Amino acid sequence: MTSRVIMDSDELRALKKQAAESNEPVYVLGIREYWRIQRAQTFTQDPDKTARCWTGAVPELVDTLLVEGRNQRGSFKRMKGGVLPEVNAELAARGLAFDRDKRLVDAERRSLHRVVVRNLDNEEVGEIELDDAVFGLPLRRDILARVVNWQLAKRRAGTHKAKGISDIQGTTRKPYKQKGTGRARQGSLRSPQFRGGAVIFGPVVRSHAFALQKKVRRLGLKTALSAKRSEGKLVVIDAARADEAKTKALRLRLEALGWGSVLIIDGPAVDQNFARAARNLPRVDLLPQQGANVYDILRRDTLVLTREAVQQLEARLK
Repeated sequence: MTSRVIMDSDELRALKKQAAESNEPVYVLGIREYWRIQRAQTFTQDPDKTARCWTGAVPELVDTLLVEGRNQRGSFKRMKGGVLPEVNAELAARGLAFDRDKRLVDAERRSLHRVVVRNLDNEEVGEIELDDAVFGLPLRRDILARVVNWQLAKRRAGTHKAKGISDIQGTTRKPYKQKGTGRARQGSLRSPQFRGGAVIFGPVVRSHAFALQKKVRRLGLKTALSAKRSEGKLVVIDAARADEAKTKALRLRLEALGWGSVLIIDGPAVDQNFARAARNLPRVDLLPQQGANVYDILRRDTLVLTREAVQQLEARLK
């Protein structure tokens, strides 16, 4: 079985004809949603409406790998599939490669995704590759706003309470007779029109939380990480550890690094000496990787991740 990368509709049409005669599956690297990324390009659609192909040069991004084959009725069936070794070999011959999110990039450009790893003494100790599926997403302000509103609403106590007429202490006697006084009829001195009376439609004890889809929450966290990286405010360090729990020593090291407002995300467990030294510093937050959230990432100017935090976040969000 041979696999080829098809970038032209004529090639795709000829390959389908060949597959129809041989009854062998055809693996096509196509583009379904590329028009959303680059609307200026021209698309041609196959007459049998089974796939869309991009006419022109090799695109920079590919949405997914389309696996096409013939079913029992003889018509083409399309489904998502993994990247085949034959396809990778064909792309390598063209100087291309897939990243971790099945996006097609230049093999030489993959080195641009690596960032320098430093220690708390501002010394370079290595490099690390950041996954574009987590740290390379476009900015979505609408998603960030939805997630932040969801977080802030969920953490509200909701203990606000105003007294209704049944909560007011006082007599239940009718103030005066119904008729004959010339005044408006009244049935209770605890009514809202009297001083010290009830509040109508006042706040009650309730939860302000609302549901938000998991995929939106996950996308919000990835978008926040990507936004910090695109702004150049994402720093990766080897570890967040301190020999002793001294706030003054840690403050001097952070000032030397230029981190005035910073969120530091460590691995599953944070170093206790570092946590004790940092907890009395204003505008310095420390979280384990499972506590990473959109609101805390956006409210601080600089985001600092340890090596372990990067690995854990990529494994969790991919």
